[in-house]
Amino acid sequence: MRDGQSILDSVRDQRQNSFAAGLGTVDREKLDEYFTSVRELEQRLVQDEAWVEKPKPRVDAKPPQNITNGIDLVGKTRIWFDFMHLALQNRLDPTHHA
Repeated sequence: MRDGQSILDSVRDQRQNSFAAGLGTVDREKLDEYFTSVRELEQRLVQDEAWVEKPKPRVDAKPPQNITNGIDLVGKTRIWFDFMHLALQNRLDPTHHA
């Protein structure tokens, strides 16, 4: 994938020339669905790798502290709101490049 090639490129010819010819229509469709999902996964991995390399915005906020009391629904909800606030700060930061 780092070379810009798909894993599927290496098996495409084998698939077309060997066992795919003997498959029925439904099986060929399922095989195509499988290869499509693998290709989409590869594309997401490439996008994720590109995201990792991007500089991240900096915010002046303390990380939310976990609530150790598992039944403290209000405390847990506040943490989720803190996370959403941090996410929005990161997304709306003018120095953040999409």
